[in-house]
Amino acid sequence: MNFDTITGYFYKVYNICYFMALVPMGIFIFLYIQFNTEKLPL
Repeated sequence: MNFDTITGYFYKVYNICYFMALVPMGIFIFLYIQFNTEKLPL
């Protein structure tokens, strides 16, 4: 990965960290709703 500036590097790192924080939260919220409505076939 080539970066022109330091800000470009930190922008990329920030986006990756933001994505890695949102995905597990989204999965957790989805499973929480599914378990509360008891529609998850387990």
